[in-house]
Amino acid sequence: MSPDVLCLGETMALLAPSPGEPLQPGSALTLGVGGAESNTAVALRGAGVDAAWAGLLGDDPLGDVVAGFLAARDVDISLHERRPLPTGLYVKATGPDGTVRPLYYRRGSAGSTMDAALARRWAQAATPRIVHVSGITAQISEAGAQFLHAVCVDRVFGEALLSFDVNHRPALAGPATPGTLRHLARASDVVFVGADEAQTTWGVAADDIPRHLSGPRHLVVKDAGADASEYGPDGTVRVTAGPATIVDAVGAGDAFAAGWLAALIAGTDAAGRLSEGHRQAARVLASAGDVAPAAERAATGASVQWCGERPSPHAR
Repeated sequence: MSPDVLCLGETMALLAPSPGEPLQPGSALTLGVGGAESNTAVALRGAGVDAAWAGLLGDDPLGDVVAGFLAARDVDISLHERRPLPTGLYVKATGPDGTVRPLYYRRGSAGSTMDAALARRWAQAATPRIVHVSGITAQISEAGAQFLHAVCVDRVFGEALLSFDVNHRPALAGPATPGTLRHLARASDVVFVGADEAQTTWGVAADDIPRHLSGPRHLVVKDAGADASEYGPDGTVRVTAGPATIVDAVGAGDAFAAGWLAALIAGTDAAGRLSEGHRQAARVLASAGDVAPAAERAATGASVQWCGERPSPHAR
């Protein structure tokens, strides 16, 4: 198995009311699928990139829903495994101000048992060019933190380019500390982080993020709907986000990462990578789901050939 991008992490079943509607008795809920890493894999496939997802699902009907959803979107799920545990679940609740609040039910889930041994086994079975993970895995369980340490620090996938989305989730209140997330980010090649997220997680202002997260070859800082900046080989490049219709913001950051990675694979420069990130994020913002509608395909066509920088040995 050698996809261009292998995304690793927990994916859950999702229950959501109609946009803007509160949870209450008699509410109509739509059954969907959500997970930061699989959201990115779906968006990558929509952009024509050879993408795969691996995670642990419960041996239950919700696990069937997740697997079927991803397979229907042409994401390679051949590495995923099932466990005699429940599949994780999250519910979207709309607050009084209209913002969406996720309610997680993932303690004791199959996905929470991902550990370092599993990372090593998958690394023996796959040779991706890029591995994409997020800090969420370390915030779910101690086993998840060990899984990410094996991927990001021990580099069990060898020369694969390592992409890390910080994705701090205070609602999880898991074992990962801000220091843990910083350590994982600094060990990675590509890092995505929100400016507000850095302030909340580390108390770091936007201008100080490059110093605080020194180490990655590409550091991408997103400032909500305003702009995004890349600090890397091309120096500092900033691209303003265009106007967007916002139905539901959940999943937009995952789509941004997919757009950026797809553009990297296609050999696009920093400005082009950021622009494609904004474009993919806007598609999800305009959708009620965590991913854009499956019928839409990116302008790049059915497939993207590898033209970006080649992975190189990670010397630290």
